[in-house]
Amino acid sequence: MKNIQILFWPFAFIYAIIVKLWSMMYSRGYWGKAKFSIPIISVGNIQAGGTGKTPMVEYICSFLLRNHQVGVLSRGYKRKTFGFRLVGENDNFKEVGDEPLWLKQKHPQSTIGVVENRIIGVPYLVEQNMNLEAIILDDGFQQLGIKIDLNILLTPYAKPFTNDAMLPVGRLREPISATSRADIIVVTKCPTVRLNEVSQVVQELKLNIQPHQEVFLSSIIYASPYLLGYEGLVYPLSDLENILLITGIADASPLLEYVQSKVKSVKHIAFSDHYVYQLSDLKQIQKEFHSLMKEGKTRILTTEKDAIRLYFYRKELLQLQLEVYVQAVNIVLDNEERFIEKIEQILKDRNQYHSASNIEFEGY
Repeated sequence: MKNIQILFWPFAFIYAIIVKLWSMMYSRGYWGKAKFSIPIISVGNIQAGGTGKTPMVEYICSFLLRNHQVGVLSRGYKRKTFGFRLVGENDNFKEVGDEPLWLKQKHPQSTIGVVENRIIGVPYLVEQNMNLEAIILDDGFQQLGIKIDLNILLTPYAKPFTNDAMLPVGRLREPISATSRADIIVVTKCPTVRLNEVSQVVQELKLNIQPHQEVFLSSIIYASPYLLGYEGLVYPLSDLENILLITGIADASPLLEYVQSKVKSVKHIAFSDHYVYQLSDLKQIQKEFHSLMKEGKTRILTTEKDAIRLYFYRKELLQLQLEVYVQAVNIVLDNEERFIEKIEQILKDRNQYHSASNIEFEGY
């Protein structure tokens, strides 16, 4: 494996130079930035997949929507449509992507749009809701063409960017120096026992924090699973049952570890991130399910993101007599009040709304 990685290092070096030059063109004003009158909050990373961007967006929405009109812009990864599209509760993942649809179903009162070009998407989103007070860019850290009011960078506790390498050797989409653009760094998926140990974690992960940056720690809290399509039907995990775990996410290791600690045994079928399930996959799941049933009580368990894609096949699941349970996930932060206070301050400072078409361009 190490020999193969050595072969990829020249490509990683070239890629790093290209990305560095691309970033420099923006920072030195050769390429312009669009500055909107509405506050723009970015949640993103410099690592490919598995940092928890969309759950963090949902976490922010859950607080802001209590007192504000909030919009979210996403690419709608792997959707089959093009251009700007407003996300509705009754859409399916093929039309808008699994993560935006999950966000909309969690927060029906939010205004969520998908678009390839976020600069174009911001005015379109505001046009859909003229009362918006802020827009969150899901996976927006690389949006250098937009003036960001608050840049939130995520990195996982077990695989921080300080212990990673540039693609294709590692998972870094940008050099570590790019983290200087962040206003807030959130270390995600921390053990809950470490939530009050910010300074120790910063030191251990060798995070080179700059004066303008603040660090927060977040942990995953797992609730009781609910039946797919019926969130009111909740069934806690039991150490007397077997679990067939189905995942199509970037990093299922925290969930797998948690489920293994709660049940008798776990059989894990792992698909690629954002995997689009086929009927043949459902039949494979059925086969594995019946095999586990021979060993005792068995349930099929999946993630909330996978549930969005599996619900598309609800009729087929019914025909195959497969009940699927969804593992609910919540996020907790070490200093929640301070985190929300920083976001609220951005809205307070910049929330003098003018017009969706009120765009300034810096650097041209």
